Amino acid sequence: MFRLQTTALNEQWANFDLYRRPGIQYDYEVEINLLLLNISPEQINERQYRQEKQIADGWNYVYDKQGHIKVDSAG
Repeated sequence: MFRLQTTALNEQWANFDLYRRPGIQYDYEVEINLLLLNISPEQINERQYRQEKQIADGWNYVYDKQGHIKVDSAG
């Protein structure tokens, strides 16, 4: 079983093309069949939080000096 180290892909002068590009003379051609590919994150950040808020139920009317219900500009 061959294992490809990803650090080898970060070399300064290594270029990898998935498709042939016109005008480029390639040194090698490789066909790779992947049977199993394991990927894991470098770092996992998990955070849990709970947010609660009390919501007023019903209406609280505001009255003016004469005892009438105040209304806004929309009525």
